[in-house]
Amino acid sequence: MREGIVIRAYGGFYYVKVDQELWECKVRGRFRHQRERILAGDRVKVAAVAPGKGVVEQVLPRSTELLRPPIANVQQVDCDVGA
Repeated sequence: MREGIVIRAYGGFYYVKVDQELWECKVRGRFRHQRERILAGDRVKVAAVAPGKGVVEQVLPRSTELLRPPIANVQQVDCDVGA
C-alpha cells in the first residue's frame, strides 16, 4: 500500500496524489457504510489496481477539519472577508 493525499472527490471517485502522480481511486465497500466522509486533504493508504488507479484502503487520522468547505488537515487559512 502507498500513502497519499486526497486532492478532490467527484462522482464517487477520489483523486489522490501519490508521490508526484495523481491516482483515480474508489473506496472499499466498508467506507460507504460508515458515517465519516473522506474529505479533500485526508491522508489515505491506497492499493494499486492498475496504472494510475487504486482503491482507498484506509483513512489516516485527521489533525484538523473545516466544515465549510469540507476539507481536512488544514495548516493555515487566509480569511480576507469583505474589507
